[in-house]
Amino acid sequence: MNFKQRFKNKYQTSNNAYGNQPVAGLEKTLKYVSGNETLELGIGSGRNAIHLIEKKLKVTGVDSSKEGLDILRKKVKSGNLTLINQDVLSYKFNKKFDLILSVGLMHFLKPSDSKILFERIQKNTKPNGINFVVVKMSQNIIGDLPNVFITNQLKNIYLSQQWKILNYVEIQNRNKKIARIIAKKATN
Repeated sequence: MNFKQRFKNKYQTSNNAYGNQPVAGLEKTLKYVSGNETLELGIGSGRNAIHLIEKKLKVTGVDSSKEGLDILRKKVKSGNLTLINQDVLSYKFNKKFDLILSVGLMHFLKPSDSKILFERIQKNTKPNGINFVVVKMSQNIIGDLPNVFITNQLKNIYLSQQWKILNYVEIQNRNKKIARIIAKKATN
């Protein structure tokens, strides 16, 4: 089964397929955000976006799942939400953002595609802007994730003079392992 079909099935069976609560670390991330222009790549049904909108941020969300976006549209009536039904790799950045999120997305992409997307994310983050990224470091039950991250791989993407790592963790919970980073772009 391809990932697009998998997400379609998941959203058709549950409006809260990934829960209602924002991902761990998002609230901590918001302490560093100075503007309100936010981009979430792989927004899904919006568990993070809803929280961001409640905090008065303007959210642009990109996702290839029409079903997930339809669920989010029904939940949010705010004018602070723009949704784009498109593959994240095809998304054309037309402005820079204060905060860019990628939660649970990069491990679904081929490593070469995630490299390209990381470059676009970093390039299109405003000076002093924040990137918040969460990736899997362990394979799923089906064993079909094309890009399981290894120790320090996510951290190494942000090791440059252009970026300051504000928080980095690798968390093991039973047989699941994730990496999470909050990184701030330099002023230039």
